[in-house]
Amino acid sequence: DYAAYIGSAHWRRLRRIVLLRDGQRCRRCGSAERLEVHHLAYPPERQWRLDRASNCETLCHACHRLETDSQRRRRYARMPLPALVPPRAISHD
Repeated sequence: DYAAYIGSAHWRRLRRIVLLRDGQRCRRCGSAERLEVHHLAYPPERQWRLDRASNCETLCHACHRLETDSQRRRRYARMPLPALVPPRAISHD
C-alpha cells in the first residue's frame, strides 16, 4: 500500500538521500521551497523494497504538480474510450 510505504523508515531514508543528492533544490527550476521527492517510475507491482534513489528526483511542489499532471494526461490519452451507448438503448422512464 502506497500510503503505508510513504510513512515507512525505508522511504524516509530514501527521501533524505535523494534530497541531499540533489542539493536540496528542485531539479527543474532550482527552487529550495516546498520540496518533494518524485518517483520517475514506480517499482514493479508495488514492490517497494526495490525502490532506489536513482528512480527518484527532487521537485518543488509546483514542478511536481506539473509533472504528475503531465503524466496523467499522457496515461489517459493512451486509454481507449468507452463504447458509446446508442441513444435508443437509454431508457427515459
